[in-house]
This record gives sequence, structure tokens and C-alpha cells, in this order.
Amino acid sequence: MTHAAPNRENDTQILPVDEGVVTMGNTTPVDPNGFSEDEKLFLKDLQAKLQSGVLNPYSPSSLINQAVYESSPEQARGLADMTAVNLCSKIRQIRDLMQINSIEEFVSHPTYQAKHLIMDLKYQKELFEKQHGDIFII
Repeated sequence: MTHAAPNRENDTQILPVDEGVVTMGNTTPVDPNGFSEDEKLFLKDLQAKLQSGVLNPYSPSSLINQAVYESSPEQARGLADMTAVNLCSKIRQIRDLMQINSIEEFVSHPTYQAKHLIMDLKYQKELFEKQHGDIFII
């Protein structure tokens, strides 16, 4: 099978991309609504507990209020253990995003990703605690 010589005259030309388009493409989308006051308080509490070492994002047991945990039924303790693992994963993602930007920037101009992670962490914690009590310290 033979191929025809390339048609160089009509080839697609790669043109330079406008700098404004490059900047827009490299900019992380920011949620214009930002965090609610409740979410800001939750985030600042989370950050304080991470910085003080009260919470270890690699140790799910650090999220658990041991007094409540010990008095809970066995099924609730098992579910708390699984939930703590999931919450730790989200906390690590949030911590990583906070390390990329300053905390002030993270709070004042949250990305959609950051806002979703905070809302999801807060929602999962609250949903669990509605059914099983105040087991988590966040």
C-alpha cells in the first residue's frame, strides 16, 4: 500500500495561543459564593486541630471521641471505624489543598473542589452523628 505525499500546503497550522486563554485555562475556578460562616468555623476548627496535633489525618482513631465510642453499641463502633477512615481521607485532601494555598486564600477564595470537600466532610460527620451520637471530635 502506498501513501500519497503529504499535502503541506493545506496542513493545519499550529498558531500561538493567546496569553489570556492560557491564563484562563491555568486558573483554578473559584466559587464566587465562598464558604458560609458555619463552614468557615468548621474549617478553622479543623485546621486548629490539625496544627495542634489533636487530629492525625493518618490515624482514624484520632477523630474519635473515646468516651462516647466506648459507650456505643458494637455496630455503631464498627461503623464509626469505617467512617473515620473515610473522613481521614477527606481531611488529608483538605490539608493538601491548604498547603498549596495559604489558609487565608483557601478560606476567602475557595475553589469548588475545596468547598465540596468541606461540605462533604461536614455532611458525612453530621449524618453519622444524627444516628449514632457525637462520636467524632471534629
